Amino acid sequence: MPKFRKKPVVIEAVQFDGTAKRALEILRWANEKQENIDCEFTDCEFIYGTAHDMICRTLEGPLYVSEEDWIIKGVQGEFYPCKPDIFEKTYERVDNPDAIDRLLSSGLFTTKYTEVYGGNEVFNALHDFKVKDRDTGKVLADIHFQEGPIKECGVNGVCNEDLLLMVATRLQGFQASEYKCRENAVALTKLEEAVMWLRKRTIDREGRNVEGTHIV
Repeated sequence: MPKFRKKPVVIEAVQFDGTAKRALEILRWANEKQENIDCEFTDCEFIYGTAHDMICRTLEGPLYVSEEDWIIKGVQGEFYPCKPDIFEKTYERVDNPDAIDRLLSSGLFTTKYTEVYGGNEVFNALHDFKVKDRDTGKVLADIHFQEGPIKECGVNGVCNEDLLLMVATRLQGFQASEYKCRENAVALTKLEEAVMWLRKRTIDREGRNVEGTHIV
């Protein structure tokens, strides 16, 4: 049978120690807008009973939270409890969740002289990249892509189209010199096609008045 590895995802989690103080901290963490201990939010809610008893109403129904259980905030904002032994086997502490430490390899990266690392994954997409000298580890380039819809998050990084057009501009320069070749010409055509398809997606979203937002 095929084997699978769980995708790396950074989650938030708090361990319940059985005290009323920690119960209240968890409730406030689950919904920072409310100060009372009955916290309701979009997908689930916590109900605080005694100092040694919590119930987490998850997407699958209410689950009992006992002392030393971990409360996990999932990738969709949902909350659910996890037994300490399972938590220890499944998760490890991340002191710097935005670290760009994932070596990227697809078979096409030019790894002979440089290595490309990625990090800061949101909605299955990496937003930060570093290009390093393979021998010395020196960072040659830092690239941060736009993170989140522009109308909601503001302009904060490079757009996909702009990076593709940077490469296209380089190839156009090569094609105007003695280094012109068929391979560059084909690559240039494909890059321009890729940009046009991305632009078509933007134009379609503009037509639906959802461009720059998180709406699909």
